[in-house]
Amino acid sequence: MGRLRCYCFDQSCRATAPRVEPDNQVALPVVVGRSVGQGGANVRNDVLTIQQALNAVGTSQGGPTPRLATDGLMGPLTRAAIGRFQKQNISFVDFRIDPNGPTIQALNRILRASLPILASGSSRSLAPRSGVGQVAPPAPTFTVTDEMMEQMFDDTLPISRACVKSALRTLTAAKVMGTIESPAQTLVRKHFAVLLSDPPPPDFVLIERTFRAIDRELSVAALSPATTFIKFPFTLSFNEMAESRTLALAISNGVTMRGETVQLDRTNGTSATLRADAVVIAPVYFFASSDLQIGTLIHELAHFVGRPDGHPDCIDDPPDRSSSDASLARLPPDRRPRIAEFYALFAFEAHFGRSMFRVLLQF
Repeated sequence: MGRLRCYCFDQSCRATAPRVEPDNQVALPVVVGRSVGQGGANVRNDVLTIQQALNAVGTSQGGPTPRLATDGLMGPLTRAAIGRFQKQNISFVDFRIDPNGPTIQALNRILRASLPILASGSSRSLAPRSGVGQVAPPAPTFTVTDEMMEQMFDDTLPISRACVKSALRTLTAAKVMGTIESPAQTLVRKHFAVLLSDPPPPDFVLIERTFRAIDRELSVAALSPATTFIKFPFTLSFNEMAESRTLALAISNGVTMRGETVQLDRTNGTSATLRADAVVIAPVYFFASSDLQIGTLIHELAHFVGRPDGHPDCIDDPPDRSSSDASLARLPPDRRPRIAEFYALFAFEAHFGRSMFRVLLQF
Protein backbone atom coordinates (compact mmCIF):
# COMPACT_ATOMS: atom_id res chain seq x y z
CA MET A 1 0.00 0.00 0.00
CA GLY A 2 1.22 3.50 -0.80
CA ARG A 3 2.08 6.08 1.84
CA LEU A 4 -0.25 8.84 2.94
CA ARG A 5 0.62 12.01 1.09
CA CYS A 6 0.29 15.16 3.19
CA TYR A 7 -0.54 18.45 1.52
CA CYS A 8 1.32 20.91 3.73
CA PHE A 9 1.49 24.68 3.74
CA ASP A 10 5.23 25.34 3.93
CA GLN A 11 7.12 28.50 4.74
CA SER A 12 8.06 29.23 1.13
CA CYS A 13 4.33 29.55 0.34
CA ARG A 14 3.93 32.13 3.08
CA ALA A 15 6.45 34.37 1.35
CA THR A 16 4.06 34.79 -1.58
CA ALA A 17 0.97 35.44 0.55
CA PRO A 18 1.42 36.74 4.13
CA ARG A 19 -0.89 35.43 6.79
CA VAL A 20 -3.77 37.65 7.91
CA GLU A 21 -3.71 38.63 11.58
CA PRO A 22 -7.09 39.11 13.26
CA ASP A 23 -7.78 42.78 14.05
CA ASN A 24 -8.17 43.58 17.76
CA GLN A 25 -10.80 46.34 17.74
CA VAL A 26 -14.44 46.83 16.79
CA ALA A 27 -16.43 50.07 16.61
CA LEU A 28 -19.96 50.33 18.01
CA PRO A 29 -22.65 50.42 16.86
CA VAL A 30 -21.93 47.77 14.26
CA VAL A 31 -23.33 49.03 10.94
CA VAL A 32 -23.24 47.50 7.45
CA GLY A 33 -24.41 49.07 4.23
CA ARG A 34 -25.45 45.84 2.51
CA SER A 35 -26.10 42.23 3.45
CA VAL A 36 -23.21 40.02 4.55
CA GLY A 37 -23.19 36.23 4.32
CA GLN A 38 -25.05 33.67 2.23
CA GLY A 39 -26.65 35.39 -0.75
CA GLY A 40 -25.45 38.80 0.42
CA ALA A 41 -23.61 41.53 -1.48
CA ASN A 42 -20.53 40.82 0.69
CA VAL A 43 -18.91 44.21 0.18
CA ARG A 44 -15.41 43.88 1.58
CA ASN A 45 -15.71 46.67 4.17
CA ASP A 46 -19.01 45.24 5.42
CA VAL A 47 -17.58 41.72 5.68
CA LEU A 48 -14.60 43.14 7.59
CA THR A 49 -16.95 44.92 10.00
CA ILE A 50 -18.86 41.72 10.70
CA GLN A 51 -15.67 39.69 11.14
CA GLN A 52 -14.37 42.19 13.71
CA ALA A 53 -17.71 42.28 15.52
CA LEU A 54 -18.07 38.49 15.71
CA ASN A 55 -14.52 38.19 16.99
CA ALA A 56 -15.48 40.52 19.87
CA VAL A 57 -18.28 38.19 20.99
CA GLY A 58 -17.34 35.68 23.66
CA THR A 59 -17.47 32.04 22.63
CA SER A 60 -20.05 31.40 25.37
CA GLN A 61 -22.32 33.91 23.61
CA GLY A 62 -21.93 32.45 20.15
CA GLY A 63 -18.61 33.96 19.08
CA PRO A 64 -16.38 32.11 16.58
CA THR A 65 -13.84 29.43 17.46
CA PRO A 66 -11.20 29.91 16.16
CA ARG A 67 -11.26 33.67 15.67
CA LEU A 68 -11.90 34.85 12.15
CA ALA A 69 -9.21 36.42 10.02
CA THR A 70 -10.20 40.03 9.43
CA ASP A 71 -9.53 39.99 5.69
CA GLY A 72 -12.91 41.24 4.46
CA LEU A 73 -13.44 38.05 2.43
CA MET A 74 -16.59 35.97 2.79
CA GLY A 75 -15.57 32.33 3.14
CA PRO A 76 -16.77 29.15 4.85
CA LEU A 77 -15.43 30.13 8.29
CA THR A 78 -17.13 33.54 8.29
CA ARG A 79 -20.38 32.00 7.04
CA ALA A 80 -20.20 29.33 9.75
CA ALA A 81 -19.50 31.99 12.40
CA ILE A 82 -22.64 33.92 11.37
CA GLY A 83 -24.69 30.72 11.64
CA ARG A 84 -23.19 29.88 15.03
CA PHE A 85 -24.07 33.34 16.36
CA GLN A 86 -27.61 33.16 14.97
CA LYS A 87 -28.19 29.68 16.37
CA GLN A 88 -27.40 30.90 19.88
CA ASN A 89 -28.93 34.39 19.79
CA ILE A 90 -31.95 34.57 17.46
CA SER A 91 -34.80 32.31 16.44
CA PHE A 92 -33.50 31.24 12.99
CA VAL A 93 -30.31 30.53 11.05
CA ASP A 94 -29.89 31.82 7.47
CA PHE A 95 -26.13 32.55 7.54
CA ARG A 96 -26.77 36.19 6.60
CA ILE A 97 -26.62 39.55 8.38
CA ASP A 98 -28.86 42.25 6.90
CA PRO A 99 -28.65 46.01 7.63
CA ASN A 100 -30.95 46.71 10.60
CA GLY A 101 -31.98 43.05 10.63
CA PRO A 102 -32.44 40.88 13.73
CA THR A 103 -28.92 39.45 13.63
CA ILE A 104 -27.12 42.79 13.64
CA GLN A 105 -29.49 44.05 16.31
CA ALA A 106 -28.62 41.05 18.49
CA LEU A 107 -24.93 41.59 17.77
CA ASN A 108 -25.10 45.21 18.90
CA ARG A 109 -27.15 44.32 21.95
CA ILE A 110 -24.61 41.74 23.13
CA LEU A 111 -21.60 43.94 22.42
CA ARG A 112 -23.12 46.99 24.13
CA ALA A 113 -23.88 44.91 27.21
CA SER A 114 -20.33 43.65 27.57
CA LEU A 115 -17.98 46.26 26.09
CA PRO A 116 -16.86 49.60 27.55
CA ILE A 117 -17.90 52.93 25.98
CA LEU A 118 -15.39 55.61 24.98
CA ALA A 119 -15.14 58.92 26.85
CA SER A 120 -18.27 61.05 27.17
CA GLY A 121 -19.12 62.88 23.97
CA SER A 122 -18.00 60.09 21.63
CA SER A 123 -20.74 58.87 19.30
CA ARG A 124 -19.16 55.41 18.92
CA SER A 125 -17.36 53.00 21.19
CA LEU A 126 -14.12 51.22 20.42
CA ALA A 127 -13.81 47.84 22.10
CA PRO A 128 -10.50 45.99 22.32
CA ARG A 129 -10.89 42.19 22.42
CA SER A 130 -9.98 41.53 26.01
CA GLY A 131 -11.93 41.30 29.22
CA VAL A 132 -15.45 40.30 30.19
CA GLY A 133 -17.75 39.17 27.40
CA GLN A 134 -15.06 39.18 24.73
CA VAL A 135 -13.32 36.45 22.83
CA ALA A 136 -10.77 34.50 24.81
CA PRO A 137 -7.32 33.57 23.50
CA PRO A 138 -7.41 30.70 21.01
CA ALA A 139 -8.03 27.32 22.58
CA PRO A 140 -4.87 25.20 22.92
CA THR A 141 -6.36 22.41 20.81
CA PHE A 142 -8.42 22.08 17.64
CA THR A 143 -10.65 19.24 16.43
CA VAL A 144 -12.31 18.79 13.03
CA THR A 145 -16.03 18.54 13.79
CA ASP A 146 -18.92 17.11 11.80
CA GLU A 147 -20.28 20.65 11.48
CA MET A 148 -17.04 21.83 9.87
CA MET A 149 -17.10 18.94 7.42
CA GLU A 150 -20.72 19.67 6.52
CA GLN A 151 -19.81 23.29 5.93
CA MET A 152 -17.02 22.20 3.58
CA PHE A 153 -19.42 19.87 1.76
CA ASP A 154 -21.94 22.70 1.32
CA ASP A 155 -19.60 25.56 0.44
CA THR A 156 -16.24 24.41 -0.88
CA LEU A 157 -16.90 21.07 -2.53
CA PRO A 158 -19.28 22.46 -5.20
CA ILE A 159 -16.73 25.12 -6.14
CA SER A 160 -13.93 22.56 -6.46
CA ARG A 161 -16.21 20.51 -8.69
CA ALA A 162 -16.99 23.57 -10.83
CA CYS A 163 -13.26 24.21 -11.20
CA VAL A 164 -12.69 20.66 -12.44
CA LYS A 165 -15.56 21.02 -14.93
CA SER A 166 -13.94 24.23 -16.19
CA ALA A 167 -10.61 22.43 -16.50
CA LEU A 168 -12.18 19.70 -18.65
CA ARG A 169 -13.85 22.29 -20.89
CA THR A 170 -10.52 24.08 -21.25
CA LEU A 171 -8.76 20.84 -22.18
CA THR A 172 -11.43 20.13 -24.81
CA ALA A 173 -10.98 23.62 -26.27
CA ALA A 174 -7.21 23.21 -26.27
CA LYS A 175 -7.46 20.23 -28.66
CA VAL A 176 -8.86 22.46 -31.39
CA MET A 177 -5.85 23.31 -33.54
CA GLY A 178 -5.56 26.67 -35.29
CA THR A 179 -2.97 28.89 -36.85
CA ILE A 180 -2.14 30.61 -33.54
CA GLU A 181 -2.10 29.38 -29.95
CA SER A 182 -5.53 29.67 -28.33
CA PRO A 183 -6.08 30.91 -24.73
CA ALA A 184 -6.89 27.34 -23.70
CA GLN A 185 -3.63 26.07 -25.18
CA THR A 186 -1.74 28.89 -23.47
CA LEU A 187 -3.17 27.88 -20.10
CA VAL A 188 -2.21 24.23 -20.66
CA ARG A 189 1.32 25.28 -21.57
CA LYS A 190 1.55 27.66 -18.58
CA HIS A 191 0.81 25.01 -15.98
CA PHE A 192 1.77 21.71 -17.59
CA ALA A 193 4.41 22.77 -20.16
CA VAL A 194 2.58 20.74 -22.81
CA LEU A 195 2.46 21.90 -26.44
CA LEU A 196 -0.64 20.68 -28.26
CA SER A 197 -0.53 18.69 -31.49
CA ASP A 198 -2.90 16.50 -33.47
CA PRO A 199 -3.20 13.87 -32.08
CA PRO A 200 -2.54 15.21 -28.54
CA PRO A 201 0.75 14.12 -26.94
CA PRO A 202 0.77 11.39 -24.24
CA ASP A 203 1.21 13.92 -21.42
CA PHE A 204 -1.96 15.71 -22.49
CA VAL A 205 -3.80 12.38 -22.48
CA LEU A 206 -2.54 11.80 -18.91
CA ILE A 207 -3.78 15.25 -17.80
CA GLU A 208 -7.21 14.74 -19.35
CA ARG A 209 -7.54 11.23 -17.92
CA THR A 210 -6.63 12.46 -14.44
CA PHE A 211 -9.14 15.31 -14.54
CA ARG A 212 -11.88 12.96 -15.72
CA ALA A 213 -11.13 10.66 -12.79
CA ILE A 214 -11.20 13.60 -10.36
CA ASP A 215 -14.53 14.67 -11.86
CA ARG A 216 -15.96 11.19 -11.29
CA GLU A 217 -14.93 11.27 -7.63
CA LEU A 218 -16.44 14.72 -7.16
CA SER A 219 -19.66 13.53 -8.78
CA VAL A 220 -19.83 10.73 -6.21
CA ALA A 221 -18.98 13.21 -3.44
CA ALA A 222 -21.78 15.53 -4.56
CA LEU A 223 -24.27 12.78 -3.67
CA SER A 224 -22.43 11.26 -0.71
CA PRO A 225 -19.49 13.46 0.38
CA ALA A 226 -18.51 11.25 3.30
CA THR A 227 -17.77 8.49 0.77
CA THR A 228 -14.74 10.44 -0.44
CA PHE A 229 -13.82 12.83 2.39
CA ILE A 230 -13.35 12.00 6.08
CA LYS A 231 -12.22 14.08 9.05
CA PHE A 232 -8.85 13.86 10.76
CA PRO A 233 -9.23 11.61 13.83
CA PHE A 234 -7.06 13.44 16.36
CA THR A 235 -7.36 16.62 18.37
CA LEU A 236 -4.21 18.65 17.73
CA SER A 237 -2.57 21.35 19.77
CA PHE A 238 -1.91 24.61 17.98
CA ASN A 239 1.80 23.85 18.29
CA GLU A 240 1.30 20.52 16.50
CA MET A 241 -0.68 22.28 13.78
CA ALA A 242 2.02 24.91 13.35
CA GLU A 243 4.67 22.22 13.11
CA SER A 244 2.92 19.91 10.63
CA ARG A 245 1.03 22.52 8.57
CA THR A 246 -0.82 19.58 6.98
CA LEU A 247 -4.09 20.51 5.27
CA ALA A 248 -5.13 17.07 4.00
CA LEU A 249 -3.87 13.55 3.34
CA ALA A 250 -4.50 10.92 0.68
CA ILE A 251 -2.93 7.71 -0.62
CA SER A 252 -1.81 7.53 -4.23
CA ASN A 253 -4.32 5.41 -6.15
CA GLY A 254 -6.48 5.27 -3.01
CA VAL A 255 -9.54 5.17 -5.25
CA THR A 256 -8.79 1.47 -5.92
CA MET A 257 -8.48 0.55 -2.22
CA ARG A 258 -12.16 0.10 -1.36
CA GLY A 259 -12.50 -1.69 1.96
CA GLU A 260 -8.81 -1.31 2.88
CA THR A 261 -7.47 0.64 5.86
CA VAL A 262 -4.30 2.50 6.78
CA GLN A 263 -2.86 3.27 10.22
CA LEU A 264 -2.03 6.86 11.08
CA ASP A 265 0.54 7.17 13.87
CA ARG A 266 1.34 10.20 15.99
CA THR A 267 4.68 11.01 17.61
CA ASN A 268 3.10 10.67 21.07
CA GLY A 269 2.44 6.98 20.44
CA THR A 270 -1.28 7.19 19.69
CA SER A 271 -2.65 5.88 16.42
CA ALA A 272 -5.88 5.57 14.48
CA THR A 273 -7.10 3.30 11.69
CA LEU A 274 -8.49 5.18 8.71
CA ARG A 275 -10.13 4.19 5.45
CA ALA A 276 -7.56 4.01 2.68
CA ASP A 277 -10.19 4.92 0.08
CA ALA A 278 -10.82 8.46 1.30
CA VAL A 279 -9.20 11.88 1.52
CA VAL A 280 -8.54 12.99 5.11
CA ILE A 281 -9.24 16.63 5.97
CA ALA A 282 -6.89 17.89 8.70
CA PRO A 283 -7.43 20.75 11.19
CA VAL A 284 -5.10 23.18 9.38
CA TYR A 285 -7.42 23.03 6.34
CA PHE A 286 -9.94 25.18 8.19
CA PHE A 287 -7.36 27.94 8.64
CA ALA A 288 -6.67 28.15 4.88
CA SER A 289 -8.02 30.84 2.59
CA SER A 290 -11.06 29.93 0.50
CA ASP A 291 -8.84 29.64 -2.59
CA LEU A 292 -6.48 27.26 -0.86
CA GLN A 293 -9.34 25.14 0.49
CA ILE A 294 -10.74 24.77 -3.03
CA GLY A 295 -7.33 23.87 -4.44
CA THR A 296 -6.48 21.43 -1.65
CA LEU A 297 -9.40 19.17 -2.53
CA ILE A 298 -8.30 19.04 -6.19
CA HIS A 299 -4.65 18.50 -5.23
CA GLU A 300 -5.44 15.56 -2.95
CA LEU A 301 -7.85 14.00 -5.44
CA ALA A 302 -5.13 14.11 -8.10
CA HIS A 303 -3.02 11.85 -5.85
CA PHE A 304 -6.06 9.78 -4.97
CA VAL A 305 -7.13 8.93 -8.53
CA GLY A 306 -3.62 8.74 -10.00
CA ARG A 307 -1.41 5.73 -10.50
CA PRO A 308 0.19 4.02 -7.46
CA ASP A 309 3.56 4.98 -6.03
CA GLY A 310 6.40 3.85 -8.28
CA HIS A 311 4.38 4.03 -11.50
CA PRO A 312 5.86 6.42 -14.12
CA ASP A 313 2.57 8.33 -14.22
CA CYS A 314 1.98 8.51 -10.46
CA ILE A 315 0.69 11.98 -9.56
CA ASP A 316 3.40 13.04 -7.17
CA ASP A 317 4.75 16.07 -5.29
CA PRO A 318 8.03 17.90 -6.02
CA PRO A 319 11.16 16.13 -4.72
CA ASP A 320 11.37 18.42 -1.67
CA ARG A 321 7.66 17.69 -0.91
CA SER A 322 6.96 21.41 -1.19
CA SER A 323 4.34 22.87 -3.55
CA SER A 324 5.65 26.41 -3.16
CA ASP A 325 6.07 28.59 -6.24
CA ALA A 326 9.86 28.22 -6.02
CA SER A 327 9.72 24.41 -5.87
CA LEU A 328 7.25 24.20 -8.75
CA ALA A 329 9.38 26.53 -10.90
CA ARG A 330 12.40 24.23 -10.56
CA LEU A 331 10.62 21.21 -12.03
CA PRO A 332 11.52 20.05 -15.56
CA PRO A 333 8.66 20.20 -18.10
CA ASP A 334 8.13 16.43 -18.22
CA ARG A 335 7.38 16.33 -14.45
CA ARG A 336 4.66 18.98 -14.44
CA PRO A 337 1.81 16.71 -15.68
CA ARG A 338 2.74 14.36 -12.81
CA ILE A 339 2.59 16.93 -9.98
CA ALA A 340 -0.65 17.28 -8.02
CA GLU A 341 -0.44 21.02 -7.37
CA PHE A 342 -0.48 21.84 -11.09
CA TYR A 343 -3.90 20.20 -11.33
CA ALA A 344 -5.18 22.48 -8.58
CA LEU A 345 -3.60 25.61 -10.08
CA PHE A 346 -4.82 24.85 -13.61
CA ALA A 347 -8.39 24.04 -12.57
CA PHE A 348 -8.65 27.12 -10.38
CA GLU A 349 -7.43 29.47 -13.11
CA ALA A 350 -9.58 27.76 -15.75
CA HIS A 351 -12.63 28.55 -13.63
CA PHE A 352 -11.86 31.93 -12.08
CA GLY A 353 -9.53 33.44 -14.69
CA ARG A 354 -6.93 34.29 -12.06
CA SER A 355 -4.22 32.61 -10.03
CA MET A 356 -4.99 30.88 -6.74
CA PHE A 357 -4.38 32.95 -3.59
CA ARG A 358 -2.61 30.44 -1.38
CA VAL A 359 -2.66 31.87 2.13
CA LEU A 360 -2.85 30.33 5.58
CA LEU A 361 -4.53 32.32 8.34
CA GLN A 362 -3.19 32.80 11.85
CA PHE A 363 -3.88 29.96 14.30
